[in-house]
Amino acid sequence: MNSQVRPKMNAPAITSGVTRPHEIHKAIKDASLRVIEIQLAELLHHGVVERFATDVYPRRTEYHLTGLGKSILPIFSQIDLWGTAHVSSVRNKTLSVELQ
Repeated sequence: MNSQVRPKMNAPAITSGVTRPHEIHKAIKDASLRVIEIQLAELLHHGVVERFATDVYPRRTEYHLTGLGKSILPIFSQIDLWGTAHVSSVRNKTLSVELQ
């Protein structure tokens, strides 16, 4: 997979209304907060998300999808549909490889 797309799996979490790094961390439990912050920085660099930070205490940082980020959502939806349809066959193949 293209290295510019591979780490961008935070984009679907952002679309579900999750916009703060710690909220994304709660939604994607397998990823550390540090990894999420690194990936958000990459998304920001590539113009997929915008960063908004408040100046008031407590400081809040939020990320929102740009037009470019929103344009990839149909692809994520199709990947999700494919995964749902094929989860059992992929799981069975993974199990058989692990048992060998």
